[in-house]
Amino acid sequence: MVTFKLIVSEYIHKGIRTILLNKEAINKLAQNKGITKLALVLLILIQLMPIFAFSILVVQSFIQTIYDTFFAYFNLAINFILIHVLARLFGSKEKFSNFFRAYAFPLTVSILFLTGFYFYLIAYSPLINFIGILVLIWMLVILYTVVMVVYKLNAVKAMALVIISTFVWIVLQLSVYKLQFPF
Repeated sequence: MVTFKLIVSEYIHKGIRTILLNKEAINKLAQNKGITKLALVLLILIQLMPIFAFSILVVQSFIQTIYDTFFAYFNLAINFILIHVLARLFGSKEKFSNFFRAYAFPLTVSILFLTGFYFYLIAYSPLINFIGILVLIWMLVILYTVVMVVYKLNAVKAMALVIISTFVWIVLQLSVYKLQFPF
């Protein structure tokens, strides 16, 4: 009988190997249907951390925190769906759930990592900005590798997918920022 502790342990082990760009681990995570719920729960919980960290550091209204939470989940869903749609347009026949399982853990770790630094450095420090940029760049490398392995795309298509999805993410971020601060 597989226990919850064993599933979590395996998920963490393969997830760390995914962060280190181990293609075998990426494939195993993508194919392991038993971790889908765990990946979803962790991603949902971890997505709340930066929102509440920021609301503590910069006292904001409850309404603003709710808005930020909604936008964070909307943004996450749009990004995952966009990546899957682009992969389909580039000829992949793989399932969305395979990509989700393989990419959820590194994304969760990056959010946790950055949130920890926000609390440690009390935000707005040049060091947090530098570390944040490094983490984001590494997440793009991980995304490229996961897309290439899971969706079985060649290097050019995987790179195009990452560039297009990143561009759309930036436009979405700027659009929401403009809605929040119209001046």
